[in-house]
Amino acid sequence: MQLNETALHEAVNTTLDALVGSAGEAVDPTTPNWAMRALIEISGDFDAVVSATCDEHFARSLAAAMFGLELDETSDDDVRDAFGEFTNIAGGMVKSLLPGTCRMSVPSVGDPTGVGEPSAVALLCEAAVEHEGGHVGVRVLSPT
Repeated sequence: MQLNETALHEAVNTTLDALVGSAGEAVDPTTPNWAMRALIEISGDFDAVVSATCDEHFARSLAAAMFGLELDETSDDDVRDAFGEFTNIAGGMVKSLLPGTCRMSVPSVGDPTGVGEPSAVALLCEAAVEHEGGHVGVRVLSPT
């Protein structure tokens, strides 16, 4: 399989299914109000950045499901850890679709203003899903 929007959407839903037991529905990737971003750098025969963003509801719901907590019991650390793990798994799936041998960094996770996407990149593909009222988007970027 090659990296394209269909494969990326499948990677996002496979990651969701693995972590919380269900997939989401495709939505417009320009959904506003992103509360969190996680970045993973892929380097080697193919260089790319995987940028995942989500809204507050998605992040808290993911953490609650992963750690067996109620939404109001999730701490900010739980939320960052859960979204970092989501991004790590989705990023690994993206890496498996790239040609050649590549290495992957650990995710950087935080507020979208603090964890910004690099400049001088081209958008290769993007996908977004709604899952139980929350939204998550994943973009794959390549240095220009």
